[in-house]
Amino acid sequence: MGTAVLILGLLPVTAEAHRDGCHRWHSCPSDTGSYVCGDLGYDTYCGGSGGGGLSESLDLTAPEQPRIARPHAVSGGRVRLTVTAEKGSRIEVAETDGFGIAEDTVATATATGGPQTITFKAGDGSHTYAVTATDSADNVSDAADDITVDVDAEAPEIAGFSTTDPDPTSATAAVSFDSEAGAAYALTVSGRKERLTGTIDSGGSVSDAALVLPDGSYTLRLTVTDAAGNARHAERKLRVALGELAPRLTAEQASGADHVRFTVTAPPQSRGSLTLGDTVRRVFTTDSHGLAEVSAELPDGRYPAPVVEVTDRYGRQGRTSGRKLVVDTVAPVLTVRPDSNRAAHGDLSLAVTAEARTRITVAYDADVQDHFTASGQATTVSRAFSPGTYGVTVTATDPYGNVTTKRLSVTVDDRRTAGDWLVLLVQLFLLLGLIVAVLYILRRTRPAREARRTRRAVDQYERDLAGWERERARLVELAEFAAELGQEGSGTGGWLAAWGRRRRDESVWWVTDADMVQPATNGQEIAVRDSGTLVVTDQRLVFMGRTRREWLFAKLEHIEHVGHDTTLMRVSNRANVSGVRYRRETERTRLAVDSAVADAPRGVTPALGTGRGLLLSRLRQGVKAHDRLRPAAPEPSSPVGRHEPAGTGV
Repeated sequence: MGTAVLILGLLPVTAEAHRDGCHRWHSCPSDTGSYVCGDLGYDTYCGGSGGGGLSESLDLTAPEQPRIARPHAVSGGRVRLTVTAEKGSRIEVAETDGFGIAEDTVATATATGGPQTITFKAGDGSHTYAVTATDSADNVSDAADDITVDVDAEAPEIAGFSTTDPDPTSATAAVSFDSEAGAAYALTVSGRKERLTGTIDSGGSVSDAALVLPDGSYTLRLTVTDAAGNARHAERKLRVALGELAPRLTAEQASGADHVRFTVTAPPQSRGSLTLGDTVRRVFTTDSHGLAEVSAELPDGRYPAPVVEVTDRYGRQGRTSGRKLVVDTVAPVLTVRPDSNRAAHGDLSLAVTAEARTRITVAYDADVQDHFTASGQATTVSRAFSPGTYGVTVTATDPYGNVTTKRLSVTVDDRRTAGDWLVLLVQLFLLLGLIVAVLYILRRTRPAREARRTRRAVDQYERDLAGWERERARLVELAEFAAELGQEGSGTGGWLAAWGRRRRDESVWWVTDADMVQPATNGQEIAVRDSGTLVVTDQRLVFMGRTRREWLFAKLEHIEHVGHDTTLMRVSNRANVSGVRYRRETERTRLAVDSAVADAPRGVTPALGTGRGLLLSRLRQGVKAHDRLRPAAPEPSSPVGRHEPAGTGV
């Protein structure tokens, strides 16, 4: 019996091969014996291997985690990743959902063992991808760290593309348009070499582009290219029919100098000449901005109007003339005579004579000045001063800027006559009588004034009290709202299917309209990426719009409120900071976010897990502090006794 069993054990039985004792230690990949048995390479007990020595082992080792470099988006919504993975393995790029779970495979490639670029297309918005490598034995590597790429697949819009008729002075046709801020633009003219390039300003508009063209009809082609390389084109027609130019001429003359500087405005690179009677002729060429400066030194005298003639680089001509010129470098004649008789009686009086149209300034030591325009005759200037000696500076400035200055010292005395003292005494009595009359009138009208003041105080108190009550009602309502968050029946309803998968034991605290935002590249502005609905729960913030974004409190690394309606967050599963801007009920939404974060388990962010006690206490303290600011009612006015008329009895 034992012999029979032994013989049966030596016969090759295919169906029972994997029940052999060696397979508890090894793994035979085939019942035929054509493969090596076991992970360790031993084939002693495997069919067809007897004594054949060591064979190749099964490959059970997964490839190393792929390395990712330079993930970025380019034009047309294309995404490029530089991936390094095990040679011969299959690289798979899959987009992940909001929970970090890989969903759709968007690209595959065979690894070369070195850096290689994988390109695929994605829709507009933010996308997160996982990259794995799978070898020929179907061993799958660990996924590379999540890669988040913001894709711009849309070309910038062009609006308001327009041109103006060429200006006859500079021959320039202004071009303006609106498009995406920060995008580059190029403006070309069909059949010509003219080309304007630049960057659209932060306001999203270009209004300073200008073209100088010969007479004719043209097609202007505008190309706007955003940072991702997406380009938009537009065309406009332009007709130039100037015929005759209209250059502009201005003259600038330094005060009291014989140097005159002329400025000519004409088309860029125009040739021209400036003539001034028979004495001056200058030739010039305007610069790239259409400006030219011509200087001339002229002796004192009167000159005819200067004449400018120009010819632009396309042969168009124009002519203009300026104003007549007067060159005067001679200082004006100034005469100042003090009146000693009036100075003896307290008045500093001067007789000032200068040529007509001269501007006169009289400055005294006491920081007092007088100004007038001379008529060519003597003008008297007087000031009353206390006895003493005063320095006086008189300055004469003619219409051409020439200046003459004279300084003198004047002594003022106070020798009053008997008549002067009598006039002064009468003035004092009149002043005293006026004061008595004013006091009498004020005393008679005091009750009426006090009544008016009381009415105004009561009206103001009622307005202040109404405003105080409205503010207190608002503060109390916010405190009650924060206290009721998360209680049974305080939410906004059940979980909607459009919100995605609901987490275990998750409850909705607040729902509102919001925008998904991200900091702009300059770090100083907030860019709106999408509009939709914000759901605040006890476990996360969820945004639903064209795209879906969530911020799990368990992965929250930083939270920051910007202004009164924006919250920015950074979570560990995303590289970029993002957040939401509330579009209504901003105070309640902020309270809902702060309360949910405070009630969440503790984490990296200090705000997590602090509990709502501090928040509710602060709201209650705000109500108490407001109560202490309650307006006080005005005190009633005290009664005023009536004065009995003179001569009446008691």
